[in-house]
Amino acid sequence: MTQQPGNFDEELRLGFEGLVENTIKEIKDLPVDGLMSDCGFQNIWEEFAYQVQIEESSSFRTYEQTIEWVCQGVVEELPDELVKSFWLSSDARDRWHYENDDCELNGETGEPGLNAQREGLAEDLIQKVLDAAADYDLPSYYADDSPEGDGSRMVLVYGRQTLEYDDCVEKVVQAMRNLPKSSRQSGEDSPLEDVWEEFAAQVQGEEGFEMGLYEELAENACRKVVDALTESNLQMLWQQSDAGIGWIDEDPLPYEEDMRADVFEELYRKVLGAAADYDLPEFNEEDEGLVWEDDDLFAVETAKAAARMFLGHPDIKPGQIVGLGRALYALERLPQATPGVYCEYDVSMTTGNDDFSEMHYISFRITDDDFEISTGGSVYDKRVGSDSVSGPRWLLEFSGYADRNLGDEIESIEGRVRRYLRSGAEITVDDDSATMVIEEEDEDSEAEAERVSEKEVVETNDEKADEVNDDSTDIVVEDHAEIKFCLDAVTKAAGPKLQPHLQAELDRIADKVIAKQRAARSYQEGVDLAAKELFGEGRENPTSLKYNSKFMEAALQLGWIYVQQGAANYNQWSAKIVAGTGEKIKPYLLSTWIMINKYPDGEKYDQETVRDLFQYAGIQYEKGYTNFQSMEKQIVGKLGEEYKPYVKMLYEAILAFKRQK
Repeated sequence: MTQQPGNFDEELRLGFEGLVENTIKEIKDLPVDGLMSDCGFQNIWEEFAYQVQIEESSSFRTYEQTIEWVCQGVVEELPDELVKSFWLSSDARDRWHYENDDCELNGETGEPGLNAQREGLAEDLIQKVLDAAADYDLPSYYADDSPEGDGSRMVLVYGRQTLEYDDCVEKVVQAMRNLPKSSRQSGEDSPLEDVWEEFAAQVQGEEGFEMGLYEELAENACRKVVDALTESNLQMLWQQSDAGIGWIDEDPLPYEEDMRADVFEELYRKVLGAAADYDLPEFNEEDEGLVWEDDDLFAVETAKAAARMFLGHPDIKPGQIVGLGRALYALERLPQATPGVYCEYDVSMTTGNDDFSEMHYISFRITDDDFEISTGGSVYDKRVGSDSVSGPRWLLEFSGYADRNLGDEIESIEGRVRRYLRSGAEITVDDDSATMVIEEEDEDSEAEAERVSEKEVVETNDEKADEVNDDSTDIVVEDHAEIKFCLDAVTKAAGPKLQPHLQAELDRIADKVIAKQRAARSYQEGVDLAAKELFGEGRENPTSLKYNSKFMEAALQLGWIYVQQGAANYNQWSAKIVAGTGEKIKPYLLSTWIMINKYPDGEKYDQETVRDLFQYAGIQYEKGYTNFQSMEKQIVGKLGEEYKPYVKMLYEAILAFKRQK
């Protein structure tokens, strides 16, 4: 290790890092008879690096002393000027000045003596060599790991430790855990702590629309781990992949990029497996749900006040009244959610002219999932076009999330709604509620329902029932008890000063609801009667298809009822009838469907007349009047000209019945 003449300039150019590399070379050149293990390492440096990285043996201190001795020898042989040069940028100098603050030695330089500088540089060199050993890419090689020792299973060995995918999976998991909160999708109230747990929840449960994002994050983490693999580590993992296991010794190894692709696929599969097996935190149902604040209750009262103002609007429509009734009912029940409700009501105010205008709106929404007051608007400039503006909101999701960005502005919402309405603002009410579950009715609502039911209602036949759903009402009545309940909510909200126009609309809706209820009862009575008659026929064999007038009458009666109730097609219509009566009626259904749907326009439907005409037409068909012209001549000639519109209906129905045989 004698310093060779002429090396000074080169050593100075390479700097201290070059000194570290040269020292490692000297360690590698030490005699191999100094090795104290039979692990297959080529020199002391590899042996030492393995012990630093993997496992310290009982001889580790001996290796360490050897390394220190080499480092000290290298520094000892450095020329003085080189020592002085390295010292100026060394960690040792910083340490010395920290420990000897304000101490001046060696004249005016403020630096320690040359021997102290050599000792400090030796300490730095030892530490740098230790760091290099920790980062050294240990060699890998194939070893026979088969129990028989016949070479049937070759394992790529990294030192004495095989690199496993589990280590890489852990790196991926940690990388996903370290992703910023902005990458999370589950919300602050979620018990899932990080992106990894969110990913695991998606893998274990039903995939949501966020799954694509989570997959991309997981793939990126896997790709970074694979890209960072050294060549030896890459080969080691590749041998454990499906591609590596299927590799034949005689074949050349694949290109590095192909190996990385194979390892990436294998790693991602194992990450998915780890996510599937991950023990997710349990949801504490007691802690679920929104924590309501006083300001939230104030926001709800504001929404109810706005609904009451909407009810006082002179242009309020029946459908809007019912929608506001549903909204008021649901708002009154908060913080308890109302299943099925989805109502949104808005007020919008537009100012300006054709060249420039502004629109401002305030929107209220209540659903079975959330409650929201939102603000915003739009601006139109003829020169540049239009642009929308979203303002602050007050959003309460009953699952736990809250956005109260309206802040103190919530106190001004009611006043703004009032000003908008006084200025001619437009109101809209969108009610997309399913049938709501009315859990209970108090005494007042029952009294109101009784008051409404006592009103005089005209005919309750089919025509009156259909009138309930005409365009003038702007509503489709599906659940009459619910509608009554909504009307009661409106009456309560409007109070004793119920405006005449509003009371009139309430009465009109109530009348039609009651008419629909009575018509529905009539329908049900018809169904019950038809089914009773049908079942009373007992044991007649339907396969005989011997015409039975009672079967046809029952089919006509039931068929008309289900058509009126909205059966969309033959299959749906016939399935309903069979479900209620049984298989015996099936041969009569196609004929019935034809006669109901092709009944002459302008003629009042009468199932007894249709039954009798069908029986008469069937008799004529059996007599040989089997084409349309002859049957028409027979029916018109025998029964009269007024029955001519029925012939086409009857003829097609007879043919359909005959095809059932």
